[in-house]
Amino acid sequence: MSDINAIFAAMKEEAEDELRLRCMTKPKKMKKKKKQREPRNDQARSVLFASNDNDNNSAPPPSPPPPPPVPPKVALDIDSRSSTTCKQDTTILKTSILAWSREKDPNSMHALGDSDDEDSFDDGDNLTSTSTARGWSIDRFSSAINSSDVSSRLDGLTALHLAITELLATVGNNFAPPPPLNLPPPYDPNRIALTHREQGALVSDMAPDQWSEWNRTHSTLMSQFQTFTCTDATSDSSTPLDASSNNSTSAQLQALLNGCGCAIFRCFGDEVEKCRSLALRCANDIALSGVDFGKHVGLLMPALFVRIPPVSFDAEMNVFVHNAEEHDCHRRGGAVTRQDKDDSRTIAVVETSEELRLGLCEFISSLIRGAVARNSLSILDPYFSDLVLALYTMLRDPCPDVKVRASDLLTQLVRVPHWEPGSKVFALALARAAVPNLRHRNARVRLATIGLFEASVCVPNRAKIRGAGSDGIVDLIGFKEDNVIPIASYYSAQCNVAVNFLAELAIDKNARVRERCCEMLAYFMVCLPDRYDHQTRLLPYVLNLYLDPVVSIRQLAMGTVDRLGAQYEAEHPEEIIERRQYGVDGDGRCNYSNLPPPFQRRPRLGARIFVRSNTRRFLTALLMELSFWRSKTRDQSAELLKVLIVYNEEHLVRNLSKTLPLVVKGLQVATSDVKSGDRTSEALVESLEACLELMGRYISEEVYQPLLSKDGDQYVKALDCMMRGSKNYRR
Repeated sequence: MSDINAIFAAMKEEAEDELRLRCMTKPKKMKKKKKQREPRNDQARSVLFASNDNDNNSAPPPSPPPPPPVPPKVALDIDSRSSTTCKQDTTILKTSILAWSREKDPNSMHALGDSDDEDSFDDGDNLTSTSTARGWSIDRFSSAINSSDVSSRLDGLTALHLAITELLATVGNNFAPPPPLNLPPPYDPNRIALTHREQGALVSDMAPDQWSEWNRTHSTLMSQFQTFTCTDATSDSSTPLDASSNNSTSAQLQALLNGCGCAIFRCFGDEVEKCRSLALRCANDIALSGVDFGKHVGLLMPALFVRIPPVSFDAEMNVFVHNAEEHDCHRRGGAVTRQDKDDSRTIAVVETSEELRLGLCEFISSLIRGAVARNSLSILDPYFSDLVLALYTMLRDPCPDVKVRASDLLTQLVRVPHWEPGSKVFALALARAAVPNLRHRNARVRLATIGLFEASVCVPNRAKIRGAGSDGIVDLIGFKEDNVIPIASYYSAQCNVAVNFLAELAIDKNARVRERCCEMLAYFMVCLPDRYDHQTRLLPYVLNLYLDPVVSIRQLAMGTVDRLGAQYEAEHPEEIIERRQYGVDGDGRCNYSNLPPPFQRRPRLGARIFVRSNTRRFLTALLMELSFWRSKTRDQSAELLKVLIVYNEEHLVRNLSKTLPLVVKGLQVATSDVKSGDRTSEALVESLEACLELMGRYISEEVYQPLLSKDGDQYVKALDCMMRGSKNYRR
């Protein structure tokens, strides 16, 4: 019998030893030590919790002497709360941490506490203010995150993230993160001031409802700038947590940030990707909770910017610089392109994970959102330029999601009125930096880039009453002066290459991109203070969108020109009165009905005058493209010519001796292609014949017959088409 008892005793000891090893418990003498140990108080219990971070295989330390009284540590529990509330919160969080621990290690019997204390999580009243609601003290969080052991850092960051999540979950519906930044543009199209005076209905034949739209008192151009505050633009029914409102959850999160903030920021550069990810999540959740980061910005920003490749800014040339040597060579006239024009340039990233680079961008957004919600945006003022440089670097990131998020964030950043002086400095450089992304193969990137370019161009320059980045429109259309040749182009052909990005956007394969491009052009031509300097450059692209296959885009383009015509009528009332009363605009003998699509009626007078005054600058170039070697270019030029004929009407007589021969030449080239077997040119021949017939509706036979009385089949054919159009011409 004694042998059997001995066998059972040995088996029991082996089972206990195996259980201790699986549960990572203390050595064999643990049970004996438990019997000899006196019941410990709360302070001794905190010391024992801290001792669990040491090596589990080391010999148990001797019983410590009674510790001297110490002041209570700063902890997540608030002393002002009742013991019942603390006990309830502790019980809830105990259950969560036990579930998390079992999920991580199913074989473990306990979680984050002493394995020999089977009642360590049974009584919430034993927890003091030095321990968090999760059984972890702030000092233990900090020491675990700062540990040199990877597993300890992972455990600490995981427990910290879970604690933050549980704290935010306890608030429930009373808390919502700050709304995303959605600031309006600086110019309101409904408040554009016109230069007329309030003198009643000056134009007698204008409809009353049309005049009431412009019947307002004259105001200065500076009143076009919108005035609003960040709090008004981001108002929401949900309010972020505020520590000043006796909100215990906010106070706990603030205590976590004060105690563990430095350790969290240090983990942004951890060698383990999981640690970096958890650190960013913790910082992002705390930032969205609306706690005060004012004391930690000095530590946070260096830790954040070290994960982003460095870049500088040349304020004289308004470009961002990645390679100082090449930039200096370009400034000296070397055969090196300007760095913002070199879209093939790649940036060596510091953070290798695309998800974490996107997380860095999201954290910057959360930091700004939290500061706006707390009305404490001034704490980020010293780092505004660093934020712009960091987000610009993300524009060149190889990951499309990072490009999109950085473009959206920069769009809102330059619209913040508090940072308007700083945005004015970087506006032109940001507009130039956004242009290469307009050729990205991802449509989402192109859409976000259009928004960034529009916001950068429209940054108000109140001193000069213009857009601070409006010179970027020249880079958008690839404008080059004919009589200027860079010296570097003799050594490198790339230095003299100019790409018309706007032309590519106007014929983009994605309909949403074309629509967003039309919206951008409409905003520039209607709302920009210095819009008169760029309307001639942008008008051909708006007219080209008349030919878009999508109906909504055609209507948007036609509405833009109609709005421009209304502005012209209101800004030039004397000219409008004279033309309408004396009938000097519009010949009564012309046929203005049955216009070709997309026109449903005759355009308004202001639109006709506006388009006519800007047509002569690009009409010759358009007519020369009728004989271009690319068939697609010729087709689009012929369709655009129809639109211009409708707007110019009888005023096509001006320079008709130069216009008509170019149309006949294009018809001759298209006819020869059809004879050679090119069936695709048949549509071009029909379009050119329709153009000639449309011209005959507005021009008298006595004017065009002498120009077409030359020998040649094409002149005979052109004359026949124009005479068909003149049948409805009333003599």
